Order: sequence, then structure tokens, then C-alpha cells
Amino acid sequence: MLPESYLFLSKLNTPIKRAVREIKGSLQKSGFKIVSELNFSDFIKDCLGIRLDKKYIILEVCHPFIAYKSLLTTLDTGLFLPIRIVIYEDESGDTVISALNPEQVAGLIQNEVFKLVVKEASEKLKYTISSL
Repeated sequence: MLPESYLFLSKLNTPIKRAVREIKGSLQKSGFKIVSELNFSDFIKDCLGIRLDKKYIILEVCHPFIAYKSLLTTLDTGLFLPIRIVIYEDESGDTVISALNPEQVAGLIQNEVFKLVVKEASEKLKYTISSL
């Protein structure tokens, strides 16, 4: 697992289907939109014929206004869009919801305005995940 400073993480003692509904509702309240949803467990099964023991969901999300502002700073910021959130059941049966802290990669683009925009996105994402 990545160091805690790199992640926003919540553990819920709830089934994964309910956790997915909860994070989607929380994201919507924070202004994020779901760009795509991938049941990665099914993807692996379909491509390789291998069944994962646990469900593993990947949500790609975007806050349209923040994304717009980041693209105004430099088009290279599109490399970081959309934000990816992973949802899975851990060994104890809890559902884990986590996302990479965007500020951890913001330094890769040398643009101070971009870093301010990323800080805004990080604060919203952190609040959204920690409020579960």
C-alpha cells in the first residue's frame, strides 16, 4: 500500500454495492461527475478468464469547473484527468475507498497556478472521501 500521505482513504463496514452508492452520492454533492465506472473484476474475468476473489471497482471522476481551470493553466494537465477512485473489499470484509492525493503529482508540472487548482481539487476530494 502507498504511504498514507499519498492517499485519501476511507474504510466502511458496509457491502461494496452500498459503498459505491454512498461514494457516488458524496461525489455528486461535492460537484464531481462520474466519467466512467469499471468493474475491474469482471474486466479481468472477461479478458483472462481469471476470477478475482473480491470485487474491485474503479471510478473515474472529474469536477468539471476545476478540470476546466486546470486545463487553462496548461494542456498537459489532461494527463492527470480524470481522477481515479478505487473501491474494493479488503481481507477483513470492509470496503476500502481510496484515491491518490492529486497534490502528490502536481509538482510534476512546473506551474504555480496549476498547483493552486490542484490544491482545490485535493481539498474537495479529501472531504468527499473522508465524509463517508
